[in-house]
Amino acid sequence: MFPQNRLNAYRIPSLTLLLALMPIGSQAGCSFAAPAHTQPQKEVKMKESQSLVTLTGTIIFKDLERRMPTPEAWMAGSNQYYVLDVGEAQIEQIEQPTAEEGVILRTSDQISKETFQQHIGKRVIIEGEYLAPKPYIPQSPMEAYPMGPDRKPLPTGGGFKVYRLQAIN
Repeated sequence: MFPQNRLNAYRIPSLTLLLALMPIGSQAGCSFAAPAHTQPQKEVKMKESQSLVTLTGTIIFKDLERRMPTPEAWMAGSNQYYVLDVGEAQIEQIEQPTAEEGVILRTSDQISKETFQQHIGKRVIIEGEYLAPKPYIPQSPMEAYPMGPDRKPLPTGGGFKVYRLQAIN
């Protein structure tokens, strides 16, 4: 989980501007674009011997257009993304939370964004694997990116890669 009032630094050409992020979901009139120079994620088919993790929750769509960028949106790599909301009672059971409500959902060869779109607001059972966030390496000194308290770029690309999705009635 991300602390609500965590201090983050954003590197801007020739100066560093510290911004105290507002609580997630607050409107501040900023838009956020995914980093232009991130390494593409490699799609690797899951091996049959690998065990799947099963999660249950409700799929939600987050659209942070024209809002203050958040560490969660940076992790997602976009200001529009899907999340599995597992509910407050089960959030502690998530091994690697990447969203305030649970996990950021990632596509696979079997599950597309259109599948997530069709299940917004519905309770589902998903099977997949956790994806560890990758360190972000700036491609240019002129690039702006969020930094953590250690003044290093926040990681990006974590979440939960979904291989199977089933709606619950």
